[in-house]
Amino acid sequence: MQFDRTLTSENDGGFADDAMPERLDASLDKQRHRAAYSAPHTAKPRAKRNDLHAILRERTDREHRELDAYLGKIWATSEDYAAYIRMNHRSHHVLEPAVETVLGMHRQPVTYLPMRAALDRDVATLGIRPLAGRSFRLRGSTEGASLIGVLYVLEGSRLGARMLHQRVKQSSWMDRFATMPLAFFEAASQSRDFFKRMNALESLMIDGDDIESAVSSAKATFALFMETAELAKKQ
Repeated sequence: MQFDRTLTSENDGGFADDAMPERLDASLDKQRHRAAYSAPHTAKPRAKRNDLHAILRERTDREHRELDAYLGKIWATSEDYAAYIRMNHRSHHVLEPAVETVLGMHRQPVTYLPMRAALDRDVATLGIRPLAGRSFRLRGSTEGASLIGVLYVLEGSRLGARMLHQRVKQSSWMDRFATMPLAFFEAASQSRDFFKRMNALESLMIDGDDIESAVSSAKATFALFMETAELAKKQ
């Protein structure tokens, strides 16, 4: 398991492996993680940020790789890019209201920049039909901890967008558009301060059960993106 994989392969489909700009220590002791966050204990230690990122990264690695492999080279054709935008459009429209609701409930000092309006503009510019939405429920017993799992995946999609921006912009098929359908990429470039968001939510991580809530929610979020990617490619 690599802890510093980035979008260097031509097969990567738009999700960065982690929202962290610095490298995690690849020698993290997995047994220590299991003991600290999975085994029964009387004292309930608060999850450390780096440990939490490492656990989320490791335990969602398969889902992440499967999604990247399915998306493939999103810059290859306008159809591939349209499917990518459709996927993000539906996924963000489903997920962001849940994110905003939970942030409002906990009144956390977290700045969250929605992507829905930018994706609406890209859908209109591309002249494509958006996919129908669906309900989404945060998984796990603790909504605050589950929110971290959702944000982990959403931030990965934004970091991936920032890394793919120039490659898509330089694609030959882009010349057919009077206005480039790059609003999502441009908005994603303004979505910073991931650590501040995570730090503000860290107080919601109480014990090992919260780790499981975050992981379960991250897996459910990847599943939503995959489900939507499959629907988008059928359009």
